[in-house]
Amino acid sequence: MKISLLVLPFRNWSSSTQDDFLCDGITEELIYTLTRLDHIRVASRTSSFFFKDKDLQPKQIGEQLGISHMLEGSIRRYDEKIRINIHLTDVDTGFTVWSESFNRPYQDLLNLQDDIATFVAQKFAQQPLPTPAIQSDLVPNNDVKAYELYLQGLYHYNQYTMAEMEKAVACCKQALLRQPDFALAYALIASCSVALGGYIHPRYYQQAKKAAFKAIQLNESLIEPHLSMAMVKGFYDYDWPGAVASIQRALELDIRSAEALRMKGILEIITGKAEKSIYSHELATKYDPMNTLFINSQGWAFDYVGNHATARREYHRTLEIDPNFRPALESIGFSFIYEGKWQEAKEWFEKYQAAVGHPLRGWFGLGYLFGKMQLVDKAYEVLDIHNQRQAEDQQENLALDFALVYLGLGDKKKALSFLKQAVDSHHIWTIARLGIDPIFQELHDEGQYWQLMDRLKLTPFYREGKTLESATHSPLLVIQSDTKEKLEVLLSELLYVEAQGNYTKFVYLDGLKVKERLLRIPLSAVKEKIDSQTIIHCHRSYLANLNFFNALSGSSRQLNLLCHRTSTKLPISRNKEALVKQSLAAFRKG
Repeated sequence: MKISLLVLPFRNWSSSTQDDFLCDGITEELIYTLTRLDHIRVASRTSSFFFKDKDLQPKQIGEQLGISHMLEGSIRRYDEKIRINIHLTDVDTGFTVWSESFNRPYQDLLNLQDDIATFVAQKFAQQPLPTPAIQSDLVPNNDVKAYELYLQGLYHYNQYTMAEMEKAVACCKQALLRQPDFALAYALIASCSVALGGYIHPRYYQQAKKAAFKAIQLNESLIEPHLSMAMVKGFYDYDWPGAVASIQRALELDIRSAEALRMKGILEIITGKAEKSIYSHELATKYDPMNTLFINSQGWAFDYVGNHATARREYHRTLEIDPNFRPALESIGFSFIYEGKWQEAKEWFEKYQAAVGHPLRGWFGLGYLFGKMQLVDKAYEVLDIHNQRQAEDQQENLALDFALVYLGLGDKKKALSFLKQAVDSHHIWTIARLGIDPIFQELHDEGQYWQLMDRLKLTPFYREGKTLESATHSPLLVIQSDTKEKLEVLLSELLYVEAQGNYTKFVYLDGLKVKERLLRIPLSAVKEKIDSQTIIHCHRSYLANLNFFNALSGSSRQLNLLCHRTSTKLPISRNKEALVKQSLAAFRKG
């Protein structure tokens, strides 16, 4: 049984608050290192920092996270030395299990971190022999000054404002002047530049691509640059298969990476696969249960399959964790809009605007809603507010904000003009919502809308057999083979399944493409996992989806099921003919 551990942010007992970055950075690096050990399950950084400075009993924290132990620490830096104290608490009893102190010269900081990680790992080791010493080797030449600059950058990055991102990049560039092969610094530059590219200017995406590529060159095992590369491929190059491949590589490095799973879910939303996205987000929030951003994203997936009540439960769950989490207020407003409940939406958008606490900000949803409610004067007041805000900050990208107000007013021409500006600037949330958000359904008969979708290379995911109408929920089939390979496919996209000895071949749609996957698993085990009246066992070696195989061909000697999508023929066993005909008749009636 694995030990489950929460590493709380270390406390700063130095004389200067300027060392706060050091405490947070050492905590993050310890989490990063311990997460990669097989015999310890470590709570995510989000969960760790959620409990920073909160006055909660260990048992309360344990119940919220499902962890058994809690590691706390303090750092005191004085003269040219550093002292780190750590102690472990059993969350059920509240008692200290053990404690330890480490005193070193400050220049030995990197080795000290490795020693602490080794000490913790060995304390939890379940084998009689000591676990090997941990050597991270992530900072070239053990350059403590370069590492300190990187930790300062990490501290700025975690404030998550655009100005702080710029500061983080500057810190990392200073670190690279000292150590040009510092992979972590390149990775952090890529993470910051992706955010700046999505919200400020697309030129940052080029910086992100170069930094991510360099980080991967130097250390291919880092997850973060693969995720940054996925963002660049998707939101800058519109290479959606390439983005998926980068995320898949990140998951190969760490299948429990909540950030990679959430990003996988976002890409599934963008490409019209909100049903699959629900499953990806469920895993992400399982591994990072206090991450309100991830839970909010899961709510979007439910909204986009038309399950608005469940979506709102997810948004309310974020508010239970963090009552000040503003995006949930806005998401609830849009959820009511999708149901045409204008008054309820207005109440939540007003709460959101009040929570923003700025007269020129937080009008995104209200502007659209005023137009829909025929409150034309109010809608134009919001347009004036947007103009004032744009004049106040020229860097802000408000194209989507303007587009929504004009869409609410029914001015499709101006709405499309601003949407084009948003697409031209690679605006992240325009790209993410344009295909799937029900708000844009009224534009689906406009040629300009599809020109934008063509530019984003999203048209194939929504045209030619696909639909932009609100989807009905399709079950997700998750198959794990004997060799631990995994396939996830919606039952609505599964064409057929074929037994091949000890293996099973799955044939399914991915966008407009037909794909095949061979897994080592018997057909009988697959059949047990499928609960659908449209998937029938037509032959001892085949399962067929009647949504695609809904015509008969051949003679009385050999009857076949014919696929209207690919012209594939599947044989029907003699003893299955009556069942197949009965199932087809019921399918056509339904």
